[in-house]
Amino acid sequence: MFDTVEGVNASGASSLPPPPLKGIQDFGFHPRGASFKAEPSLLAEPSLLAEPSMLAVPDSMAALFPGGGILKGSLLSIGPITDSCSVALALAGEVTKHRGWVAVSGLPSLGLAAAAEMGVDLDRLVLVPAPGAKWLEVTATLADGFDMILARPGVRVAPADARRLATRVRQRGAVVVLVDPPGWPETPDLILKILRSRWEGLEEGYGCLGGRKIDVELSGRRAKGQSRRRRLWLPAPPIRFGTGAPLDGIGAPLAPLDGIGVEMLGEEALSG
Repeated sequence: MFDTVEGVNASGASSLPPPPLKGIQDFGFHPRGASFKAEPSLLAEPSLLAEPSMLAVPDSMAALFPGGGILKGSLLSIGPITDSCSVALALAGEVTKHRGWVAVSGLPSLGLAAAAEMGVDLDRLVLVPAPGAKWLEVTATLADGFDMILARPGVRVAPADARRLATRVRQRGAVVVLVDPPGWPETPDLILKILRSRWEGLEEGYGCLGGRKIDVELSGRRAKGQSRRRRLWLPAPPIRFGTGAPLDGIGAPLAPLDGIGVEMLGEEALSG
């Protein structure tokens, strides 16, 4: 059922130059930037891989994933919806950083400014914001030509269709990130649960936002039988904590974290 979408031929990513799906324009396809039409060989860029068969993830998330990356052919679910887009965009940013291609299916409210802030190269981002009833076919077809697809179904997906999508993704070697999929009928390969989120920097109603802490937990059958928890900064605050420097806005030195000089960037392991 996934062979064509509105006359689109579904062929392998290695032989299909971007943009691979001209017929997707019927569903609101938006390539970002003229350079999207160039460099078809980059779909198989070796630097995309943390190791063979894996997509690289940001350094701050590497300890979450077995092998330090996401196994190609995986479905990864992120939820709940609060902050899930930020985490998904951080993953997408690493893909485009290594000259890969990312598509978005069914996230009409996704902001390009937020994507750029999370490191996504907009020239390597394709949007299908409102595929409607064709969400399943569109997402499956995108898996033929993109390294990562951020997707949220706007329609109910039957268990058999979800299994067919998983099989298609596995065969094509893409990674589909399901952003808080409502009522997804099958268990994804990886489940990234957002436990809590809070902004840092505002004290007693005033101050400047310095960064956001997001506590996450990874589980699933491809997590090698164990849950992993981490605290992420998204975005990472451009502030170094340590003795002697830097200074805040009124000239007082910042206190060292936990009494030692550290650089609080990227991730912290969660206790317990």
